[in-house]
Amino acid sequence: MWLSDAMRSNFARGVLRLRLILHQNDADSRMIEPLIDDAAWASILSELPEWSPPLSPTLLLSPHPDDETLGAGGLIVTLHGLGVETRVVAVTDGEHAYADAQRLGPIRELEQTEALSRLGEGRRHVIRLRIPASELDENENELFPRLKQLVDSHCTIV
Repeated sequence: MWLSDAMRSNFARGVLRLRLILHQNDADSRMIEPLIDDAAWASILSELPEWSPPLSPTLLLSPHPDDETLGAGGLIVTLHGLGVETRVVAVTDGEHAYADAQRLGPIRELEQTEALSRLGEGRRHVIRLRIPASELDENENELFPRLKQLVDSHCTIV
C-alpha cells in the first residue's frame, strides 16, 4: 500500500500517542511488546512532515469491532483532542471472528466500547448496524442506504 509522507507521519504520531494512552490507562502495564521502541518512533517522527486532519465531523467505518482502533486509533485520539465530532460505524458485531467461539458478538462490542473509551470516545459515538458478518455480501443492498443516512456534505469519511 502506498502512503504519502504526511500519511506515514500521521500514522506514526498516532501510534505513539495511542501507545502512551494505552500504557497510562493500563494499571498492570501489560502490553504486547512493541516491535519498534519509542526512541525509534521519535526518530521517524522527526523526519516526517506535519499533517493535520480535516476539522470536520468524521465518520469512521469499521467492518468489525477493533478495526477502527487498530486502523485509526491515532486519528481518533487526535480528532478527540481537537474537539472534532467523531462517530464510529460498526458494520458487524464481529460475531464470527473465531470459528469455535460462541456468543462472541457481545464480547467484541464490550471490547470496542472499552477501547474507544480509552481513546476519548464513548458508547454514544458508536452506531451499530448489526449486519451479520457472515451475511455482509448478501446484505450489501441494505448497507449502502443505511450508510448514506449517516453522511452529509460536511462529513469526512474514513
